[in-house]
Amino acid sequence: MDLILWGWAIAAAVMVAMWWYQWKTSNASHVDVAWAYGIGVLGLFYTSQLQGLTSSQWVVLACILIWSLRLGTFLWRRTMGKAEDSRYSDLRKRWSQAKFFLFYQFQALAIVLFSVPVLISLQSMASQSVGSIQQIMGVVIAAISLLGEGLADRQLTSFKENRAHQGRTCREGLWKYSRHPNYFFEWVFWFSFVAFAWGSSIWLLTWLGPVVMLILLFGVTGIPPSEARALESRGDDYKDYQSKTSVFIPWFPKS
Repeated sequence: MDLILWGWAIAAAVMVAMWWYQWKTSNASHVDVAWAYGIGVLGLFYTSQLQGLTSSQWVVLACILIWSLRLGTFLWRRTMGKAEDSRYSDLRKRWSQAKFFLFYQFQALAIVLFSVPVLISLQSMASQSVGSIQQIMGVVIAAISLLGEGLADRQLTSFKENRAHQGRTCREGLWKYSRHPNYFFEWVFWFSFVAFAWGSSIWLLTWLGPVVMLILLFGVTGIPPSEARALESRGDDYKDYQSKTSVFIPWFPKS
Protein backbone atom coordinates (compact mmCIF):
# COMPACT_ATOMS: atom_id res chain seq x y z
CA MET A 1 0.00 0.00 0.00
CA ASP A 2 2.88 2.39 0.78
CA LEU A 3 4.24 1.95 -2.75
CA ILE A 4 0.85 2.78 -4.26
CA LEU A 5 0.53 5.92 -2.12
CA TRP A 6 4.00 7.02 -3.18
CA GLY A 7 3.04 6.30 -6.77
CA TRP A 8 -0.05 8.45 -6.36
CA ALA A 9 2.06 11.29 -4.94
CA ILE A 10 4.41 11.10 -7.94
CA ALA A 11 1.55 11.02 -10.46
CA ALA A 12 -0.28 13.89 -8.73
CA ALA A 13 2.86 16.05 -8.73
CA VAL A 14 3.47 15.40 -12.42
CA MET A 15 -0.12 16.30 -13.26
CA VAL A 16 0.09 19.55 -11.30
CA ALA A 17 3.03 20.51 -13.54
CA MET A 18 1.10 19.43 -16.65
CA TRP A 19 -1.94 21.46 -15.55
CA TRP A 20 0.24 24.55 -15.10
CA TYR A 21 1.72 23.98 -18.57
CA GLN A 22 -1.69 23.78 -20.26
CA TRP A 23 -2.75 26.93 -18.40
CA LYS A 24 0.20 28.83 -19.87
CA THR A 25 -0.08 27.36 -23.38
CA SER A 26 -3.89 26.89 -23.65
CA ASN A 27 -3.20 23.39 -24.97
CA ALA A 28 -4.09 20.25 -23.01
CA SER A 29 -3.26 17.67 -25.70
CA HIS A 30 -0.09 16.65 -23.84
CA VAL A 31 -2.13 15.13 -20.99
CA ASP A 32 -2.54 11.90 -23.00
CA VAL A 33 1.24 11.73 -23.49
CA ALA A 34 1.83 12.25 -19.76
CA TRP A 35 -0.69 9.53 -18.94
CA ALA A 36 1.01 6.95 -21.17
CA TYR A 37 4.53 7.77 -20.01
CA GLY A 38 3.36 8.08 -16.38
CA ILE A 39 2.34 4.43 -16.08
CA GLY A 40 5.76 3.36 -17.36
CA VAL A 41 7.44 5.69 -14.85
CA LEU A 42 5.50 4.12 -11.98
CA GLY A 43 6.50 0.68 -13.28
CA LEU A 44 10.14 1.77 -12.99
CA PHE A 45 9.52 3.25 -9.54
CA TYR A 46 7.92 0.06 -8.22
CA THR A 47 10.74 -2.02 -9.66
CA SER A 48 13.35 0.19 -7.98
CA GLN A 49 11.75 -0.56 -4.61
CA LEU A 50 11.81 -4.34 -5.00
CA GLN A 51 14.78 -6.33 -3.82
CA GLY A 52 16.70 -8.75 -6.06
CA LEU A 53 14.67 -8.73 -9.26
CA THR A 54 14.20 -12.11 -10.92
CA SER A 55 14.25 -12.71 -14.67
CA SER A 56 10.47 -13.13 -14.60
CA GLN A 57 10.05 -9.71 -12.98
CA TRP A 58 12.27 -8.12 -15.63
CA VAL A 59 9.89 -9.53 -18.25
CA VAL A 60 6.92 -7.79 -16.61
CA LEU A 61 8.84 -4.53 -16.47
CA ALA A 62 9.83 -4.86 -20.13
CA CYS A 63 6.17 -5.31 -21.15
CA ILE A 64 4.94 -2.15 -19.43
CA LEU A 65 7.94 -0.09 -20.59
CA ILE A 66 7.51 -1.15 -24.23
CA TRP A 67 3.81 -0.32 -24.03
CA SER A 68 4.47 3.04 -22.36
CA LEU A 69 7.23 4.12 -24.75
CA ARG A 70 5.33 3.05 -27.87
CA LEU A 71 2.04 4.72 -26.98
CA GLY A 72 3.56 7.79 -25.36
CA THR A 73 5.88 8.42 -28.31
CA PHE A 74 3.09 7.86 -30.83
CA LEU A 75 0.89 10.39 -29.02
CA TRP A 76 3.80 12.83 -28.69
CA ARG A 77 4.44 12.78 -32.44
CA ARG A 78 0.73 13.20 -33.15
CA THR A 79 0.35 16.25 -30.89
CA MET A 80 3.76 17.95 -31.04
CA GLY A 81 3.51 21.35 -32.73
CA LYS A 82 -0.21 20.85 -33.44
CA ALA A 83 -3.28 22.80 -32.35
CA GLU A 84 -5.11 21.60 -29.26
CA ASP A 85 -7.15 18.42 -29.72
CA SER A 86 -10.82 19.25 -30.33
CA ARG A 87 -11.82 17.21 -27.26
CA TYR A 88 -9.94 19.61 -25.01
CA SER A 89 -10.67 22.80 -26.94
CA ASP A 90 -14.38 22.04 -26.54
CA LEU A 91 -13.91 21.55 -22.80
CA ARG A 92 -11.92 24.79 -22.58
CA LYS A 93 -14.98 26.72 -23.75
CA ARG A 94 -17.03 25.37 -20.82
CA TRP A 95 -14.54 24.64 -18.03
CA SER A 96 -12.75 26.87 -15.56
CA GLN A 97 -9.11 26.22 -14.69
CA ALA A 98 -10.32 24.71 -11.40
CA LYS A 99 -12.20 22.04 -13.37
CA PHE A 100 -9.15 21.44 -15.52
CA PHE A 101 -7.10 20.98 -12.34
CA LEU A 102 -9.52 18.31 -11.12
CA PHE A 103 -9.44 16.68 -14.56
CA TYR A 104 -5.65 16.46 -14.41
CA GLN A 105 -5.80 14.92 -10.94
CA PHE A 106 -8.30 12.40 -12.27
CA GLN A 107 -5.64 11.48 -14.82
CA ALA A 108 -3.18 11.01 -11.94
CA LEU A 109 -5.66 8.67 -10.27
CA ALA A 110 -6.05 6.75 -13.55
CA ILE A 111 -2.26 6.34 -13.76
CA VAL A 112 -2.26 4.83 -10.27
CA LEU A 113 -5.19 2.51 -10.99
CA PHE A 114 -3.48 1.14 -14.09
CA SER A 115 -0.20 0.76 -12.21
CA VAL A 116 -1.77 -1.53 -9.59
CA PRO A 117 -1.92 -4.59 -11.93
CA VAL A 118 1.71 -3.91 -12.85
CA LEU A 119 2.79 -3.89 -9.19
CA ILE A 120 0.82 -7.05 -8.40
CA SER A 121 2.35 -8.80 -11.42
CA LEU A 122 5.86 -7.75 -10.36
CA GLN A 123 5.27 -9.15 -6.89
CA SER A 124 3.66 -12.34 -8.21
CA MET A 125 6.47 -13.02 -10.66
CA ALA A 126 9.01 -13.01 -7.80
CA SER A 127 8.05 -16.59 -7.05
CA GLN A 128 7.56 -17.75 -10.66
CA SER A 129 10.27 -19.50 -12.62
CA VAL A 130 11.19 -18.51 -16.16
CA GLY A 131 8.88 -20.26 -18.61
CA SER A 132 5.97 -20.63 -16.19
CA ILE A 133 2.49 -20.80 -17.72
CA GLN A 134 1.68 -17.38 -16.23
CA GLN A 135 4.75 -15.83 -17.84
CA ILE A 136 4.13 -17.41 -21.24
CA MET A 137 0.47 -16.35 -21.28
CA GLY A 138 1.32 -12.81 -20.18
CA VAL A 139 4.04 -12.38 -22.80
CA VAL A 140 1.88 -13.81 -25.62
CA ILE A 141 -1.05 -11.51 -24.77
CA ALA A 142 1.23 -8.47 -24.48
CA ALA A 143 3.00 -9.25 -27.78
CA ILE A 144 -0.23 -9.77 -29.73
CA SER A 145 -1.80 -6.59 -28.36
CA LEU A 146 1.28 -4.43 -28.89
CA LEU A 147 1.69 -5.65 -32.46
CA GLY A 148 -2.03 -5.23 -33.18
CA GLU A 149 -2.26 -1.72 -31.76
CA GLY A 150 0.93 -0.63 -33.48
CA LEU A 151 -0.27 -2.02 -36.80
CA ALA A 152 -3.67 -0.32 -36.48
CA ASP A 153 -2.03 3.03 -35.69
CA ARG A 154 0.33 2.74 -38.68
CA GLN A 155 -2.47 1.76 -41.06
CA LEU A 156 -4.61 4.74 -40.01
CA THR A 157 -1.68 7.17 -40.14
CA SER A 158 -0.72 5.96 -43.63
CA PHE A 159 -4.33 6.33 -44.81
CA LYS A 160 -4.62 9.89 -43.48
CA GLU A 161 -1.33 10.96 -45.05
CA ASN A 162 -2.77 10.31 -48.53
CA ARG A 163 -4.55 13.52 -49.57
CA ALA A 164 -6.83 11.56 -51.88
CA HIS A 165 -8.43 10.06 -48.77
CA GLN A 166 -9.53 13.40 -47.32
CA GLY A 167 -13.11 13.18 -46.07
CA ARG A 168 -13.13 9.39 -46.37
CA THR A 169 -13.12 6.67 -43.72
CA CYS A 170 -10.28 4.18 -43.44
CA ARG A 171 -11.48 0.67 -44.29
CA GLU A 172 -8.06 -0.84 -44.86
CA GLY A 173 -6.30 -3.57 -42.88
CA LEU A 174 -7.62 -3.99 -39.34
CA TRP A 175 -9.99 -1.06 -39.86
CA LYS A 176 -12.03 -3.23 -42.20
CA TYR A 177 -13.01 -5.44 -39.25
CA SER A 178 -13.35 -2.92 -36.40
CA ARG A 179 -14.11 0.79 -36.19
CA HIS A 180 -11.62 1.03 -33.32
CA PRO A 181 -9.02 -1.77 -33.59
CA ASN A 182 -6.42 0.36 -31.79
CA TYR A 183 -8.73 0.66 -28.78
CA PHE A 184 -9.51 -3.06 -28.91
CA PHE A 185 -5.85 -4.08 -28.73
CA GLU A 186 -5.22 -1.45 -26.05
CA TRP A 187 -7.90 -3.18 -23.96
CA VAL A 188 -6.45 -6.64 -24.66
CA PHE A 189 -3.01 -5.53 -23.45
CA TRP A 190 -4.21 -5.21 -19.85
CA PHE A 191 -5.15 -8.88 -19.76
CA SER A 192 -1.41 -9.65 -19.86
CA PHE A 193 -1.15 -8.58 -16.20
CA VAL A 194 -4.18 -10.69 -15.31
CA ALA A 195 -2.19 -13.62 -16.73
CA PHE A 196 1.11 -12.66 -15.04
CA ALA A 197 -0.51 -12.51 -11.60
CA TRP A 198 -2.75 -15.54 -12.02
CA GLY A 199 -2.69 -17.52 -8.77
CA SER A 200 -1.76 -14.54 -6.60
CA SER A 201 -3.79 -13.97 -3.43
CA ILE A 202 -4.80 -10.54 -4.77
CA TRP A 203 -5.11 -11.63 -8.40
CA LEU A 204 -8.61 -10.14 -8.75
CA LEU A 205 -7.17 -6.63 -8.41
CA THR A 206 -5.38 -7.07 -11.75
CA TRP A 207 -8.80 -6.90 -13.40
CA LEU A 208 -8.68 -3.17 -12.68
CA GLY A 209 -6.74 -2.84 -15.94
CA PRO A 210 -9.21 -4.30 -18.47
CA VAL A 211 -12.32 -3.20 -16.54
CA VAL A 212 -11.31 0.44 -16.08
CA MET A 213 -10.00 0.60 -19.66
CA LEU A 214 -13.34 -0.67 -21.01
CA ILE A 215 -15.21 1.95 -18.96
CA LEU A 216 -12.93 4.73 -20.26
CA LEU A 217 -13.21 3.58 -23.86
CA PHE A 218 -17.00 3.28 -23.91
CA GLY A 219 -18.03 5.90 -21.39
CA VAL A 220 -15.47 8.68 -21.10
CA THR A 221 -12.71 9.66 -23.54
CA GLY A 222 -12.60 6.87 -26.11
CA ILE A 223 -15.26 5.76 -28.54
CA PRO A 224 -18.14 8.28 -28.03
CA PRO A 225 -16.12 11.46 -28.80
CA SER A 226 -14.22 9.72 -31.61
CA GLU A 227 -17.44 8.65 -33.30
CA ALA A 228 -19.01 12.08 -32.83
CA ARG A 229 -16.04 13.78 -34.52
CA ALA A 230 -16.07 11.22 -37.34
CA LEU A 231 -19.77 11.78 -38.02
CA GLU A 232 -19.23 15.54 -38.02
CA SER A 233 -16.31 15.42 -40.46
CA ARG A 234 -17.27 12.48 -42.69
CA GLY A 235 -21.05 12.37 -42.49
CA ASP A 236 -22.74 9.74 -44.66
CA ASP A 237 -19.49 7.93 -45.40
CA TYR A 238 -18.99 7.24 -41.70
CA LYS A 239 -22.67 6.32 -41.22
CA ASP A 240 -22.22 3.68 -43.90
CA TYR A 241 -19.07 2.48 -42.14
CA GLN A 242 -20.95 2.28 -38.83
CA SER A 243 -23.72 0.21 -40.38
CA LYS A 244 -21.31 -2.42 -41.69
CA THR A 245 -18.38 -2.55 -39.27
CA SER A 246 -18.11 -3.85 -35.71
CA VAL A 247 -17.66 -1.03 -33.23
CA PHE A 248 -14.95 -2.74 -31.13
CA ILE A 249 -14.23 -6.46 -31.40
CA PRO A 250 -12.85 -7.23 -34.90
CA TRP A 251 -15.35 -9.18 -36.99
CA PHE A 252 -16.23 -9.66 -40.63
CA PRO A 253 -18.08 -6.61 -42.06
CA LYS A 254 -21.68 -6.84 -43.11
CA SER A 255 -22.26 -7.02 -46.83
